[in-house]
Amino acid sequence: MMDGHDGAAATPNGADSIAVRAAATAGLGRNLAFRGGLLTSLPRVPNTRLTMLTLGDSITARASSNSYMVWAHIRSRKRFFFNQSLNKGISGNTTADVLARFDRDVVPFKPDVITLAVGTNDCRTLPGGALDVSYEGITERLGKILDRCAAIGAFVNLVTVRPNGGFGAFTEEQILRAQRLMLRVNRWILAEQRRRDGIQVIDPWLQWVDPLTGGPRAGVTEDYLPTPDLTHPSAIGGFAEGAVHLAMLAPMLNAGNEPHLIRSVLDTYDAEDNPGGNLLANGLLQGSDGRAVAGVSGSVATSWTLSTAAPGNSGTIVGSKENWGSRGERQVVTITDRVNPNGAVAADFVEVVALDQLIRFSSGVYAPGDVLEGCLDIEVSASTGVSGVYLELREEAGTGTPPVATIDPLLTNRFQAGPADAWSGILGAEAARITVRAPASEGHQLIRFRVAMSLVTGGAGASVTVKAGQATLRKVNAA
Repeated sequence: MMDGHDGAAATPNGADSIAVRAAATAGLGRNLAFRGGLLTSLPRVPNTRLTMLTLGDSITARASSNSYMVWAHIRSRKRFFFNQSLNKGISGNTTADVLARFDRDVVPFKPDVITLAVGTNDCRTLPGGALDVSYEGITERLGKILDRCAAIGAFVNLVTVRPNGGFGAFTEEQILRAQRLMLRVNRWILAEQRRRDGIQVIDPWLQWVDPLTGGPRAGVTEDYLPTPDLTHPSAIGGFAEGAVHLAMLAPMLNAGNEPHLIRSVLDTYDAEDNPGGNLLANGLLQGSDGRAVAGVSGSVATSWTLSTAAPGNSGTIVGSKENWGSRGERQVVTITDRVNPNGAVAADFVEVVALDQLIRFSSGVYAPGDVLEGCLDIEVSASTGVSGVYLELREEAGTGTPPVATIDPLLTNRFQAGPADAWSGILGAEAARITVRAPASEGHQLIRFRVAMSLVTGGAGASVTVKAGQATLRKVNAA
């Protein structure tokens, strides 16, 4: 951490759609190029997924519902490759730190695109220490980082330094100096995209800044905490900036690079004919013979269970089915006004509603060391009081502690409601995978595929509509 602080916060710039051109300039961008403030054509390579790497400080280090890249990845329908091994944000980092670790943390991964978001800790470090935090020092180091990105052929999404309110014990004069320095560095960043090939700027200021204070506006940071954090994004802030990053990335992405969701009842596992087939029963969520447990009513897809961990809460949880044309059917879960009658007890504020399937495999379907990957299509709307919607894979029985994968988005503060905006995308893919550790014998081969909805049921309660379809679980090390 630098002077009691460790990062920055961010949100959208309402970016217009853009066009991208294939790199024609030698050595700049294996896939992309940029000049004069305009991206000029589209470098889509059939069946090729761009690899994204994020580089920066604590705001980039986030790996949950307050992470801009988690949201961009989900809502892109996983059309680029990104997981947490490609998240190179480190709390407290300055431009000097990022430059020093570039060879270690970036070069070996050979990214197509780097999102570079750093500079906040420089700007709010008091002068007079070992680090040169002058405008000249900061921009010189940023320029060297951009040079290194160009040298490895990576396109750069360069993020401006975000509005910040986390200045701790700074004097008014010191806060004013830091804010002015941020503005000056940002003018350099905006000018740099006109001077260089291979970069585009993502600027969250207009959406983030409170013009009366120069800091972030209410709701986009974790200002709900007992000690308000005016630096790091809330889930609402992460969602909003993720939308901006997606708008800038979308023209680079191939629709054909989505994860291989189930599209036919014939796409099921067969050791000989389809070893990479779907391991779930009824991945198309057809029928209505599934199980609705206590506290839940309505129709549930065959072979699936809809349940709640808090059946005593008021309000309703109703399952229904929706025809989805050539993609089969979707399971609809409508949650309305869920309130905990014992809301004064903090531990009782959270309710988890789950749509899941427990799969017992016959002997030989998988073995220790096999890698299973899960994903499904998701649509979320009319959301209030919902702190997360996520996919979990769990090996229920076996040797040692069962491995668990929970993603998209992980919950960081279960009492904080996420964005009210409607959204859709794909949960899972390469991030939702487990390596099997159970012995290959019947009775131990139990895998739970679970779509969970986490509700904040204190106060006014929680409501949401979730639609799930094309649930897929594959053995990805199969031929």
